[in-house]
Amino acid sequence: MAPTIPTPVENLGFRLLKSNPLINRAIRSVYERCMWVFVVTTAWWQYREYSAVPDPLEPTWVDPQRIDSLITHGNQPLFGCYVKGGNWDRNTEDLEEYYGYRSFVQHFDHGIDWEDTEAYAIAEERINEDEYRGIWGYTDLNEFERSLEKTDQLYTDLQEHGYRSQRELADQNGRIENIGGLPVGIDEVRVAIGRDGEVIFLDGRHRFFCARIIELDEIPVRIVVRHADWQAYRDAVFTGEVEDENHPDLRGL
Repeated sequence: MAPTIPTPVENLGFRLLKSNPLINRAIRSVYERCMWVFVVTTAWWQYREYSAVPDPLEPTWVDPQRIDSLITHGNQPLFGCYVKGGNWDRNTEDLEEYYGYRSFVQHFDHGIDWEDTEAYAIAEERINEDEYRGIWGYTDLNEFERSLEKTDQLYTDLQEHGYRSQRELADQNGRIENIGGLPVGIDEVRVAIGRDGEVIFLDGRHRFFCARIIELDEIPVRIVVRHADWQAYRDAVFTGEVEDENHPDLRGL
């Protein structure tokens, strides 16, 4: 197993980056370039034996209502472009039963204050028990609350202006810095495709949950993992053995 950075050290590193803008920009710039190389390289290696090779930097537009399951156990990659066999796509959770999505529905559909949602209660409990455990990457309750305020702004923006990809936002506003420092085109909502073509949510919860509740027609997603059986089906469509354009991951093959 590859070595991992202990969470307290990782959090200390993020605090140092936030406190020094010059170091932050320099490291972020290097990191972004490395991410570009990483994503393109993994795609080349993973798909080297397949015919239907995807563009790892091109988002796929998907109806958010089509995504009704998610993986929360953290065993799936969130970056890169992979093909994986096995039963990982059977180990999913119903989106409607996930406390995070339920909390967004409670707040936006039923008018419940964030402080009275399940997500807030869980965040408060986790952060009070262990300052490094946190929730959704937040280890400070004040930061978590600020993220909820930004979520309200995001929801209003999506209602008024619709969904814009990260590349569209960058073209409109100039260079943007996303949470996590991901390059434009990589930091979209991230999903996996199961063996039967089911679209499984992985990451980008704020944008995805809001878009689904608003019932937007389509949103751009990055497909990070495809099941090997699904990729074999894509190859069959690509070579003309099968005719099928009824799935967003089969368009243009």
